[in-house]
Amino acid sequence: MAGVADRLRESEIPQVALVNLSALVIMADWIASNEAYFPLYPVGTSPVEDSASRVAAAWAALDFPSRWELNPDDDSASMSFADRFGLPAGALPNAVQAAALNLASEVSGPSMMIIEAAMGLGKTEAALGAAEALARRTGAGGIFVGLPTQATTDGMFPRVLAWADSLDQRSSVYLAHGKAALNPVFERMLDEARYAGIGADGADENRGGEDLVAHAWLSDRRRGPLASLVVGTIDQALFGALRSRHLMLRHLAFAGKVVILDEVHSADDFMAPYLDRMLHWMGAHGASVILLSATLPEARRVAMAQAYSSGRKVAQGLRSGRAARGIDRFAELRGDIGYPAITVVSDAGDPRAVSPSPGDGARRTEVHLEHIADDDAALIETLRAALAEGGCAGVIHNTVGRVQHTAGVLRKAFPDTPVIIAHSRYLAADRIARDSLLLDLFGHPRRATARPARAILVASQVAEQSLDIDLDILISDLAPVDLLFQRVGRLHRHQRGVGQDDRPAPLRVPRLLITGVDWETEPPTPSKTYTSIYAPYLLLRTLLELRGRNSLTVPDDVAPLVQGVYGEQGDVPAEWSEALAVSLGALNADRDDRARRAEAFLLAEARPSGLLGWASDGIGTLREEISGRAGVRDGEETFEVLVLWTDPDGALTVPPWLSALPQPIPLNAVPNRALVRLIRGTALRLPAQLCRPHQIDGHIQELEACYPVPQWHASYDLRHELVLVFDHQGCARLGEYALTYDHINGLEVTDVRTGNSHRRTEL
Repeated sequence: MAGVADRLRESEIPQVALVNLSALVIMADWIASNEAYFPLYPVGTSPVEDSASRVAAAWAALDFPSRWELNPDDDSASMSFADRFGLPAGALPNAVQAAALNLASEVSGPSMMIIEAAMGLGKTEAALGAAEALARRTGAGGIFVGLPTQATTDGMFPRVLAWADSLDQRSSVYLAHGKAALNPVFERMLDEARYAGIGADGADENRGGEDLVAHAWLSDRRRGPLASLVVGTIDQALFGALRSRHLMLRHLAFAGKVVILDEVHSADDFMAPYLDRMLHWMGAHGASVILLSATLPEARRVAMAQAYSSGRKVAQGLRSGRAARGIDRFAELRGDIGYPAITVVSDAGDPRAVSPSPGDGARRTEVHLEHIADDDAALIETLRAALAEGGCAGVIHNTVGRVQHTAGVLRKAFPDTPVIIAHSRYLAADRIARDSLLLDLFGHPRRATARPARAILVASQVAEQSLDIDLDILISDLAPVDLLFQRVGRLHRHQRGVGQDDRPAPLRVPRLLITGVDWETEPPTPSKTYTSIYAPYLLLRTLLELRGRNSLTVPDDVAPLVQGVYGEQGDVPAEWSEALAVSLGALNADRDDRARRAEAFLLAEARPSGLLGWASDGIGTLREEISGRAGVRDGEETFEVLVLWTDPDGALTVPPWLSALPQPIPLNAVPNRALVRLIRGTALRLPAQLCRPHQIDGHIQELEACYPVPQWHASYDLRHELVLVFDHQGCARLGEYALTYDHINGLEVTDVRTGNSHRRTEL
């Protein structure tokens, strides 16, 4: 050992190697200090077994899965695309999917691929197929799939499992987000403890699905991302660029994997530096990356390519970040690169862009573009005419308040038509149930077998991305053009009959109607209720690009319009110039401020060697996912509560609709495991309205002072949680706010200081 230490002392070990070695030391320390694997002996007694025997027993108890590795010569690699993804027999990959598979099969080392293609074109299948090819060629040790939200992550989890199950490769599995224990698929994997089957005879052809297992030691939130197959929120990747304790483990979790990140356009000006820095580190670690988006502004495409490329230079021992004088290595990624497009960044030459020809049979959708006044009467009149012969309409608003108001109005105007709400202010269990309901009603024809003859969905941005719902007509608040296209992705998403003739006759041509704008001014004026959500400049640029249009063609118009909004501003009408100039100045100032705040805890770029100071001055331990989220997402500070109910007699219960039988809360004992799960399913994130800087501390103190179940402090799962109690009518009070909750409408908030009486929306 002394000789090894001397050689290490004299060697210049790459920084990425030191990071990963440090992570392994942390893992070894956790295992060695775990009494379940290394039982302690009473004081004064001697071990009855030698050290080698103790280590062997501990290793057998851990029962780690073998390394995840796809054999490049395995016959399963030639499994048909249709069989791999459960498609109809004989189905072939489309042009984008085929191009992605071909490009992935050509690379010889770590690489990054950006797939830009229209909504509903099968980017997920393209990414998983390309990830398999990359893993076979590069010897990757696993797959990570990251999505924007917990809801979209839960929706993707079974799809990734189905793909992984077809690989005939034993995989330890982890679902990485704060509410993973509430996911029924992952919960079943944990409960069944099928990790014991990993060590079974590989020749057994009747393993009953045990190729995909939740390993006990890899089911902890800190260790789970080390599993070979991980599906989680994109925050799990962004945390890797945030200086914090145990950061090495996060890097080890990505080192050597193929990393798929979906909907990367959702990274705003605050999140983008963290995403770019983590792409840099993934390049340095030798992880291959696949990024998915409907389309990207040129600046973001180039920035992500530069970040990954600079990491690869560090890995190769080259200088990072500076191109040769006068040579732009990323020139091919600028300007019009075609659409759909696939960008490839690898060690073999300069980054390049490929635009696969969609072919004559590719689907093109012409969406009629209209606008309506921003008032209830215009909305009711439009929907009444559109749904005269039936159909499923969608209304997407930019704030939850608008969603709840509109739903109440429409329920009165259409008493015989189901009006379904979807937004973010639901208990965790209710949110999961609501997402499932949306897929049952409006999802793919194979799932939504009971699609209603007439219905109206009123939703916030939760219906904007990664949710496979299909609407006949869509009314949407104004949003930046790339997000409008995301919303259009929910419109005529699937083919229903020949020429869409399974839809009502008036709705066989897709229509997008934009509201939330005063159309009588020049330029039109976006509603002030959501100009704090989207930059007014981007809204104005969107209106300018759409000016005079009466249709949108998908995919042809996607890239040109996105580049038009996010690119350099050209000549504008005189009456627009002042509003654009003022809003551009505000946007630039806001971007500078966000960049400064993001830099405060941003991990430095990788260095050739040395580890001292690489993550100093961090934010401390990320106790929960939300603690880290505050570091990588730029939103108002909010907090989460657990929601309890009181029955008419005043006894505490779980909200009654969450269980077929009453679930009273014991006051003098820790709840059993089943009840703990129900209680954790009541998690509710309070809106920013209740968490403003001058109020949040007072509200937290009020909840702490009224903590109803002191015995929970003895529960590992429930301690440190705040509790908000509603009465049997679903009403509560927090400071100067009156709250109501039901599982149909979600949480509604009224400021009693305004003098307006609090009224529940009628069910």
